Amino acid sequence: MNKHRYTAAAVMLSLSMLTGVAAADYSDLKPHWAEQAMEFAVQSNLMDGISEYTFAADAPATRACLVQALYRMEHAPAADTVLTFQDVAEDASFLTAVRWGVSNGIITGYSDTVFRPGTSLTREQFAVMLYRFAEYKKLDVTAQNALSGYTDASSIHPYAQTAMQWANAVGLITGTTATTLSPQRTVSRAQLATILQRFAPMVSYQQRETDAPKPPQTHSYTAFTTKLGDVTRSETEQDLTEVHRATRRYTDGQGCAVEMGHSAAVLDAPAHTAAQFEMKGMSGTVRWYDTAASSWKQQPLAAGTLPSGMYFLRVDGVDSILVTPMTYAARDNGMIEYFPGKNGSLKIERTASGFRFSVQVAALTQGTYSDYLLLTSQQTLIDWSDQSMLSRWANYSLIGTNRWCYNGYYYTAPSTYYPFDENYFYSLPAAHIAGKMANDTDQPASRAIGLAMIDLMREQQNEYGFIPSQAGSTWLKTDYGIEPGYYDTRFNTDFWLANINAAENFGVTGWLDKTRKYADFLVSFAGQHHFTFGAGDDEGWLVQDYWHPNGESSPTHASLNHHAAEAEFLYRMADAVNEDSYAVLADRMVRGIEQSELLWYKPDGDLNYSCKPDGTCSGQDYPYLTYNDLLELQRLYAARHGQENPAIARLLQVKLTWMNKNGVTGYNK
Repeated sequence: MNKHRYTAAAVMLSLSMLTGVAAADYSDLKPHWAEQAMEFAVQSNLMDGISEYTFAADAPATRACLVQALYRMEHAPAADTVLTFQDVAEDASFLTAVRWGVSNGIITGYSDTVFRPGTSLTREQFAVMLYRFAEYKKLDVTAQNALSGYTDASSIHPYAQTAMQWANAVGLITGTTATTLSPQRTVSRAQLATILQRFAPMVSYQQRETDAPKPPQTHSYTAFTTKLGDVTRSETEQDLTEVHRATRRYTDGQGCAVEMGHSAAVLDAPAHTAAQFEMKGMSGTVRWYDTAASSWKQQPLAAGTLPSGMYFLRVDGVDSILVTPMTYAARDNGMIEYFPGKNGSLKIERTASGFRFSVQVAALTQGTYSDYLLLTSQQTLIDWSDQSMLSRWANYSLIGTNRWCYNGYYYTAPSTYYPFDENYFYSLPAAHIAGKMANDTDQPASRAIGLAMIDLMREQQNEYGFIPSQAGSTWLKTDYGIEPGYYDTRFNTDFWLANINAAENFGVTGWLDKTRKYADFLVSFAGQHHFTFGAGDDEGWLVQDYWHPNGESSPTHASLNHHAAEAEFLYRMADAVNEDSYAVLADRMVRGIEQSELLWYKPDGDLNYSCKPDGTCSGQDYPYLTYNDLLELQRLYAARHGQENPAIARLLQVKLTWMNKNGVTGYNK
């Protein structure tokens, strides 16, 4: 394939034909797994919204939309081919694009008189148009994947076979799972934007040698206020020849600064330094947690290079924490693929006054990006003699199953999620470590990192009030018809509980506005998606666990751990904003547990995992999660009502007996 030298800024500028609409004008771009790609498509004028303020990310992409995007990518050349299509109006905004596409063999009509501009695109049709455009641009299209690893490759129509093989080989269209390509699946507008973003560098004009990189652009503002003062958030972006760099920095009044760095390769890029910082002092130590040995390691600071890891640096009593750059690529449904062989490193140098640390990004291939996390301070952050702190920070690892990237929190993907492959991670609304850090009132590092993470994750709240789970779940799809972008009650409730904890522990009361929005959504959701036990004053509800706003899914089960956590959140929310209506629903949910109590007991002495709308309960419960949830729910119930709930007490005793019998540890006392 032809490779041209260009900057991401040059791509933006060369594609841009100002329309007066900016990405920020569309209210539905954020939060979304493809928001960066959609912003690129809008800012580059490759795509428009469907109305003045609506982009419609999840709506199907149409034939007219794609041909217009490719036409604009070609800088909208003149085209006066006479069309005979009766369904393309003379005043249609895409008229000239269709003329250009037809005259250059990019797209054809269904007949001499029918074009069908509003017909949605399938993945194989998309590949064909991209392939034809690549040929038109005289790009190298010889790269071919056999597609033999995909079980549905035989369903690709013959006319699209070569195009799909090429699109897959160059990474434009990947599998929807490790073994399926889904050639007839409809392409959404978000997916169209994502693939256009991947495709644009392949067809970009050559960068002129006289073009200088644009200077960094920085925007700063007060992100939130704690009881210790304001926290400032600064955003900096810069386009260099091979990479687009972005840095986000949270700075508080206690000398802590949390920096999130992002280097995205718009062209194959050499290894480079993403950030540098210095610590003054004559001696220091570096610590890290060795997961293989389940123990902490430390060594004196010395000049040299440390491999990828999460490092705790101390020089003369001042601490910094660094998660070195790790490299990923965006995949469908908000998934990212991790490349272990492309990890960054930490370079250490001695200076006259102390140590200089350089955050090193490995060489990147086009389309990949590398992210790091850095906390610098002017104080001692962690008491290494405190065993509870050691345990917590061993658990707070961000280089294993948990990852923090520039756009949010990720967790290693289970095989039941799609698309799935080795080293895939999915966007996790719960942001587990951030939630745990929100309770660490004795650790400045937890306060700084945890609050920064929560602030960014809050931006993913959608118009309904919840943070959608973007990855597909095969069992939710099979059992209930739930597509990607669904509501997971547990993940969301855990995250918004963390917001309440941040408000109470750190004084971030401004976060209760969006937390209330979620609470109001949960109240509405519970009213529409529950099944009832009992009647009259004794009526209780069990609230279903999952839902998709497209309205096409079936009612789901209610698991005891989800249900207890939701009631816990509602009691906490009632106290946080002094609004008893939330507690009224929590009481009704507790009555649901009371009325269904006998259904939860299993013959082996454990509890069932979930109950279905027909009243049947089954499934293997978690070892201790449900116990911890019920224990906290009991505490909150007793605080509000002056006495414990007998049904919850019995469920707790049964679960505790089972845990002790089976040697389960780790539960709350």
